Amino acid sequence: WFGKSDGMIKREFMRDRRGISIMQDAVLFCVMVSLSGAVLMPAFTSNAVQKAYIEKENEEKAEEILHKFMTCKVDEFEHLNAENILGRAGINASYGLLKPLVDGMLEKEEMHRTYADLCTECMACQLRFSGRQLNVLTENFTEMTEAKLGEFMDEQLGSRYSYNFTIVWNPIAGFDFGGELSTGDIIPSDADVYTAIAYATMPSSLFTKDVSVLLENMRNYIENSVSKNDYVSDFRDGQISEEEFKQHLTEFLVNLIDDIIWRGFDNGSSILDVSIDYIFQGVKNAIEDAFDDALNMTAITIMEAAGENFSEIVARLMKDSFCQIFPVINASLPMKKLISEVKESIKEQAKNFVNETIKKRVTAMVENVASNINKFTNIRAEIINWLLQQINFCRAKVMLSIWEV
Repeated sequence: WFGKSDGMIKREFMRDRRGISIMQDAVLFCVMVSLSGAVLMPAFTSNAVQKAYIEKENEEKAEEILHKFMTCKVDEFEHLNAENILGRAGINASYGLLKPLVDGMLEKEEMHRTYADLCTECMACQLRFSGRQLNVLTENFTEMTEAKLGEFMDEQLGSRYSYNFTIVWNPIAGFDFGGELSTGDIIPSDADVYTAIAYATMPSSLFTKDVSVLLENMRNYIENSVSKNDYVSDFRDGQISEEEFKQHLTEFLVNLIDDIIWRGFDNGSSILDVSIDYIFQGVKNAIEDAFDDALNMTAITIMEAAGENFSEIVARLMKDSFCQIFPVINASLPMKKLISEVKESIKEQAKNFVNETIKKRVTAMVENVASNINKFTNIRAEIINWLLQQINFCRAKVMLSIWEV
């Protein structure tokens, strides 16, 4: 081999075409990839793909802003309790000598609270019913909180997006009672809207002793009823028919809901009693804290300006507010009696709501349990989970909808 001429070696190399074949394969592969890219490029740049990308981006944007709402803190926030009340009484709380006096007695400052905490604190003291805030003492708190929320959303979203932010606390799902804050624009029907939803825990101040008693009564009622009347086992064992089982479960759930919402356990407090009493006790405490001294300079100044003391102004304006929602209430009743009448009126409407709306949900729940009786390992847990969807005193629903301008 080594003795052969250079020409002989060259001719042997030229006959070996394996290198040329591999090179041809590589070139062909590159050409095919290029052609595929040219063919598929319109698909990658089509409206459908662009729209999917934009939708994903906007969904993530809504989630991001809602997360910031739950975690970011307000460095400084203040509101003036009863500012609207003084205004309706013809008193300018920002004028002259009265301003430092009123600020000192009625101004409340919140420091380093998250936006979520600020909102839940505000809603807990609104006593909103039938689209109206009954607690006139905290109307300025509501207005200032909504304004602060608007500033936060504008800062986060800029000019690219419009938005609607709403946080609602309805202890009874679907019943217009509790608290609400909202800022932004009306959600359009002809735009691509992206919505994020979260839940915020209500403030600890709301969970009074009465709430603890109510929750304990609910737990005991469920435990005792299930242990004494084991309709589930009877139905599974064939001792009672499906119709009998559904009848027993329906009666149990309806009685439980009535006791929780408006009737109370063993003539105790219902969830409406607890909520309304909490609000009006807060109103009473606020008035006493500000004007517990008969010689208080603020009280004297307000009385001289309005011709009546502060508690009388609050009572009069609350009565006006009550009578606009409950026309049958006698405004001449003493305040304590009037509050009792308001409570009974709300309870009556809640009772109607249970009969017209929640009982339909009970029927659906009972049908589901009866149809899947062998799938449920813990009926008690299923009942409690279902109840928490209908009645939840502990959390508020937060919704942020955004759309491009």
